Amino acid sequence: MKLNFKSIKNLILCTILPLTILSMVFLSILSYSNSKNIISNEIEDKMKFQTKAISENIEKSLLSHKKIAETLSKTVESSKDIMPKDTYKNIVGNFIKTNDETFGTGIWFEPYKFNAKEKFFGPYCFKDGNKVVYTDKYSTESYNYMNYDWYKSAKSSTASCVWSKPYLDELSNITMVSTSAAFKDKSGNFLGVATADINLDRLQKMIADVKFGKTGKAILLDKDGNYITNPNKSKIVKMNITKEAENSLSTLGKEMLSNKKGTGTYKEGDVKKLVYYDSIPETGWIIALSIDQSEVT
Repeated sequence: MKLNFKSIKNLILCTILPLTILSMVFLSILSYSNSKNIISNEIEDKMKFQTKAISENIEKSLLSHKKIAETLSKTVESSKDIMPKDTYKNIVGNFIKTNDETFGTGIWFEPYKFNAKEKFFGPYCFKDGNKVVYTDKYSTESYNYMNYDWYKSAKSSTASCVWSKPYLDELSNITMVSTSAAFKDKSGNFLGVATADINLDRLQKMIADVKFGKTGKAILLDKDGNYITNPNKSKIVKMNITKEAENSLSTLGKEMLSNKKGTGTYKEGDVKKLVYYDSIPETGWIIALSIDQSEVT
């Protein structure tokens, strides 16, 4: 009996070759899937790390800044009765130099509490480039610093310091956040407020410079959901995330304000976004990093 080697060869080719090709295709798909999972995990890990790192960095900066207002308040309490008027100008000018993040420092007395002749006394210094500039333009009837939240909240609070909402200062035209500490006389009567201000430009630039993946971006919200930073600058201070027209984003915003830390998704047009967020304990602000979900799935 003669063996038909040609038939055997064809049989082997028809049986083994397809299996070999299928195995190679399967391994290629598996390798691609594993590689994509590795990349996805790396991006997610980086987002988690960056969210936490930014939160901790901002927290550290805010605590250093907060000490300016607290110490300024204690200085006024201990020295008010012996400190001449001109010394206040020197004090606010010196305190502002102790922290790079601090844009302005001020001491704001209740009406006629500095002396019986002056209704408004609010010495204030701010940074203009490398210079420290003194101004008394806030100590006027037209400005009336007692009407502002940063003053009223410190006056009514029992905390050592309070943080304002982000606001646009109408005289300097600078978007800022203020921390305020009340000072009192020896009998515990309210005399006024010491403040330290942060120019949000620097903070906004730091957040804008956060890069990860191809589509990653970051935002910062205050404790009520108002934008402190946003790639769309028209939303800063003027827009609240819970009022966004996109329902999935406004819903996520409410979850973020409630949960303080976690992950979520929303849609930007037809693009689904993945979000990691964390809170900043000192102020209750929330830092959020988002990326196209297609980059991580």
